[in-house]
Amino acid sequence: MKKISAIKIILLVGLCVAYILIAACSKTNEEATGLENKDDIALYNQHDDTDEIVDFSAQGGGYDEFNLRFLTSVENIHYADVIMGADFVQMWVDDVYLKLSEEEMHAIPALYRVIHDLNIRKEEFVALSNKFSDMGAELMSFPPYVTEALFNDDVTEMKRVLVNEKALFYGGEIYTWAQVRKATNEGALIALGLPQQVLLDFANERLTEFRAWQEEWLGYKTATQKEYNEYREYMARETNTEWFSFSLHKGVDPNDWRFLFESEEAYFMAWEDNINQQLNASSYRVKETLDVIASITNTL
Repeated sequence: MKKISAIKIILLVGLCVAYILIAACSKTNEEATGLENKDDIALYNQHDDTDEIVDFSAQGGGYDEFNLRFLTSVENIHYADVIMGADFVQMWVDDVYLKLSEEEMHAIPALYRVIHDLNIRKEEFVALSNKFSDMGAELMSFPPYVTEALFNDDVTEMKRVLVNEKALFYGGEIYTWAQVRKATNEGALIALGLPQQVLLDFANERLTEFRAWQEEWLGYKTATQKEYNEYREYMARETNTEWFSFSLHKGVDPNDWRFLFESEEAYFMAWEDNINQQLNASSYRVKETLDVIASITNTL
C-alpha cells in the first residue's frame, strides 16, 4: 500500500477533531458552568461582563474612535470606584456627570474630572496603579507621565499630554478628525480657526493611516483567495485517490467528509465577507479624507 502523506494524516486528524468538537458542544449548560438549576443557568447566560463597564468617552454621542479627544484609559473611572467606593462614585455620576452637556463631557477626561471633583489623593492613585503593575496587569496601571497629567491643575498642559493619538492638539485645544469631517460637510472649516497647513498635515496623517488599513486588507484578500484556490485543487485531487477510497472502505462516512469540506468552505466564505467589509470601510475613509483635503485646499 502506498505511504500516506503528512497532509492526508492532518486531514484525518481534522476529521477526528471535528467529531470531538461536536461531542464537546453537546454538553449541557450545567456541565459547562457548574450551575445546578435552570434559574441560575438563565441568569448566567444573560450575564455579560461588559455590562458593568461604562465607556464615558461615548456618553451623548456613540462610539467613534475618531471622535475621541483623550486617551481611552483616562475615560474609565474604575480607579475612583476602588479608592472612593463604587456607591459614592455612582452618586457623583448621577448627580454631576450625567447632568453635563455633551460638550462639557468631552471637554475634560472623565477620570480627570472625578479625581478633582472628589479630591482623590495622588498617593492612593499611585499605590493602586503599582498594585496592578505588581499583579502583572500592566494595561490597568498608569505610566508616570499620565498620572502627573491627571493630577495637574493646569488643564491646558493636561490636554497636551493626554490628547488621543488620533486627535490634534493645537493652540491649547484638542480637535478630533470627526470634528474636521463635520466642519467640512457643513462648510464650516474656517470657523475651526486652524491654519491651512495644520489641517492639511492632520488630514494627511489620517490618509496615510487609512491607506495602510486598505493595503493590509487587500493583502489579506489576495492571500485568502490563493489559499482557497489551493485548498479546492488539493481536495479535488485527493477525492480521486486510492487513499480516499481506502478511507471510505474502512468505514468513514462520506457525509463526514462532506461536513469537513463544507466547514472549510464556510470558513473561507465568512473570512472573505469580513475582508470585503474592511475593504469597503477603508475605501470609504480614503475617499472621504481626499474630499476633506480638497475642501481644505480650496476653502482656506
